[in-house]
Amino acid sequence: MSLDDQAQQTYLRGPLSVADIDAALDPIMGWINNPEVRFHFARPEINREKERAWLQSKLPSDGFRLYLIENSDHQPIGQVSIDKIFRQDDRLIDGMLGITLHPNYQGEGHAKRAIQLLHQRAFEEVGVNKLWAKIRPHNAEMKHILESLGWQYECTRLREYVDYETGELTDMDYYCLFKNEWVKREIGLTTSHS
Repeated sequence: MSLDDQAQQTYLRGPLSVADIDAALDPIMGWINNPEVRFHFARPEINREKERAWLQSKLPSDGFRLYLIENSDHQPIGQVSIDKIFRQDDRLIDGMLGITLHPNYQGEGHAKRAIQLLHQRAFEEVGVNKLWAKIRPHNAEMKHILESLGWQYECTRLREYVDYETGELTDMDYYCLFKNEWVKREIGLTTSHS
């Protein structure tokens, strides 16, 4: 099976609810504590109860949507989220993309396809006008994926994030995608495949 075929067989399950937490925790713990994944987040290992408590506090919120990324066998291989959903005068302004993919499934197109699927949910179902992401500067793979999907580099914020292994503050690169740009891109992709 080609990488394109594998990527097309990527699915999102969710948004998850509080009732989904216990079933989702086993796979989530399998990727969030993986050293290759933690490297990109610069955070310490998280125990199961702390993750459960965090999910229980976040999932009932209008400001957070969490989806499991599934492969062709509908096995969870990662997670993607819209967090920090910001409202102003009853209008949804923006939300932050978050994505974590188990290293065993990286490089197969699943992350790119999951983000494509999340675009539709964020812009059409949730109704945000802008998605944004913050990425550690060394994460060239994620920058490439976002740029290939029409995201634009916005800025670098200096010394914004604590690297828990070194204790030092690190920079973060910010990327964004606006709904109107996504719509234009989707229309262009649709007409070019007709």
